[in-house]
Amino acid sequence: MDPRNDVESTPNWDGIAIKREVIKTIDTIRNGFPRVLKPHLPDFLTAALKHLTALFPTYYHYYVLAEDSVPNSSEDEKIELSQFASSTLDLLANVARNGGAKTWFDQSNVTALIAEVFRWAEMTTDDVNTEFHSLIYIEGRSGQPDPINVKQLLVDVVPNLLSLSEFPFLQGRAFVFASQFAKLLPSELAGNYLDAVIQVLESQDGSIPVKVSAILAAKGFCKNSGVSTVVPRAPRICKCIEGFVQITTADTLTLIQETLSALLSVQEGQWMTVQLAESLIPATLNVMHNNIRDPVLMATISSILGQLAAVPIPGMYEVVISHAVPILCQAIVQPDGSPAAAIDQVCGLLEGAPQGKLGANFMNTLAPCLFGAMKTMEDRDGIQAGISALTLIVKKRLPSTGGVARPLYWRFWFGLLFIGDLIIQIIRNAGDAILPILPELLQAMVRRMTSAKTATFVQSLVIPFAFLIHSGHRDTVLGLLESFDVNGRSGLNVFINTWCENAETFQGYWNTRVNSLALIDVFMSQRPSLQNLLVKGDLIIDPGTEGVIMTRSKTRAVPTQFTSIPFPLKALKLLLHDLQTESEPASLGYMGIKESDVADLDSDDGDEEWDTEATAEALDVGSDDLTRMLGGHGVPPEMVGIVAEMAATPSMRSTPTQFERDPLYDTDGEDLSDPIYQVDLRDCIISFVRGCATQNTSNFSAIVDKLTPEEIMVARKAVTGEQNGSESF
Repeated sequence: MDPRNDVESTPNWDGIAIKREVIKTIDTIRNGFPRVLKPHLPDFLTAALKHLTALFPTYYHYYVLAEDSVPNSSEDEKIELSQFASSTLDLLANVARNGGAKTWFDQSNVTALIAEVFRWAEMTTDDVNTEFHSLIYIEGRSGQPDPINVKQLLVDVVPNLLSLSEFPFLQGRAFVFASQFAKLLPSELAGNYLDAVIQVLESQDGSIPVKVSAILAAKGFCKNSGVSTVVPRAPRICKCIEGFVQITTADTLTLIQETLSALLSVQEGQWMTVQLAESLIPATLNVMHNNIRDPVLMATISSILGQLAAVPIPGMYEVVISHAVPILCQAIVQPDGSPAAAIDQVCGLLEGAPQGKLGANFMNTLAPCLFGAMKTMEDRDGIQAGISALTLIVKKRLPSTGGVARPLYWRFWFGLLFIGDLIIQIIRNAGDAILPILPELLQAMVRRMTSAKTATFVQSLVIPFAFLIHSGHRDTVLGLLESFDVNGRSGLNVFINTWCENAETFQGYWNTRVNSLALIDVFMSQRPSLQNLLVKGDLIIDPGTEGVIMTRSKTRAVPTQFTSIPFPLKALKLLLHDLQTESEPASLGYMGIKESDVADLDSDDGDEEWDTEATAEALDVGSDDLTRMLGGHGVPPEMVGIVAEMAATPSMRSTPTQFERDPLYDTDGEDLSDPIYQVDLRDCIISFVRGCATQNTSNFSAIVDKLTPEEIMVARKAVTGEQNGSESF
């Protein structure tokens, strides 16, 4: 069939969309079942090349020249021919890289393929339009003189516009323009601009457009001007903003709160006075009740409360607490209110509270309403916010009772997804003081494991155990688990089976490390009750289903089955898997593992004759290595230089710690100081395997004999450090 029939003399391109999905499916099958697809690959590759050749004229017409609009599908959805070409080239590249059809890549096919690659790489009209942005960026880095003198505009032109009250929008825009480029202004001139802004805000006669623009300009000056310019004028600006809070609508209220937040970030709010805070806090919180559906405004108010609580002025924290907490408590217990929004504001206060100094007034006022509301709360957001508040309270001030186990008995699993952070913070801050409440806490957690249905919830229950075990309480924890009875099973049996069955699904840099370290600690305990404890093992392959694609109906007829193996064997399997993961984070050559280390392992694609190029042997690669990484020969030297510069820049390195600092990970400086972050897990597992092999810990040699051939190979290399060899332990 001629591929052009799908794009010519047809009202839509449905055929292209279907063929793109077919190509993606072929690539997926090739990745999962390479041997099954191998005999058919030459035919697929020939058809793919034929389609690229036949469809390029259409691509050139619609995309490069952009002479007509691209037809939609029959369902009125846009179909991109470039996406079809991308999927086709991905298939060709993957087969070439993995050696699935070596005979197909002869001189004629390779020549035709390279020609099509260069044709399809031609810039489209969209590329030309976006290229100007790249040129502007390059021009900015070139160091050439600015084409326009903005500073001169701010000095000679813009000041004359600030007095044009008959043109309010022009006048207001002049204020905003000046604030955006305040960094270019001398301190004295920036102060004059800011004085003009304050005069507009304090005036009773200014129009609404000018006053809104003045608030936006004040926000800009707070961010772009020097501290010496803003601090002397900050109390006056704050007083003006406070007056606007009660009279503005929802459209401008967020802008006012954001400006206040920017003002408080100047010199950490040290310009703030107690008297100003006493009037500002009620005004800020009173707008919360009518705007609880506005997440941006609620987040800004929470940030303002935290900033006020953190102002390092004597008596400021006490004033903030005495004025804010009663209002928030009333909002939490209000029947027709939104306790989740009020508790979020409490979390903002807690973020700014001084470490270890929450104060008796804070807890005496907050605790009754917060804990009382959480006992009967059924709102998902409220429960989640409550757990976050409890976690912050523990970080700032450890509770003196054992009531922290109570949330584990809630019926609502969605609130329990965050209980792991709370428990870890209790353990981290309590130390040995956790021991009196440890039995009740552990028993509640292990009982919850029997009804946990999601991997995230299971992780939040197991990781605190792992942290406790690795923190020096191993024997205490295991002893308590042995004493628990959970529906006729020992707590140790429930915990170990839950742990081993879900360990490979755990996520998070810190979580996976503490999980592996705890596995090592438990294995080294050589506890008799663990030696014969059976857990879920490897998948049992039914000979009758081998090579058969299992549909849902077939899976129901032939259920998936797993072996049962002793815990020490399972723990070793998990640790060896972690060792492989640590050694190959993205490609061979990382963490000291070279390609030769796995050269003698059997390949799954059945193409042992396909030779691959040697890869880099260390993380510090030179320009030649970067050239290969960027696509091989012909890469411009300047591109190599840019990538090398980025790699050498600390801010561009994607270290785990850097990612963990992201607010989405809910991690703070206390977590980052944890020694677990600094552990070289690969070296730790290798030392563990070598030590067990030397001392035959828990009859280690017998355990190794039960591993798969691939796992034995990994263990052997960990012990001997040799690249080859067939001797056993």
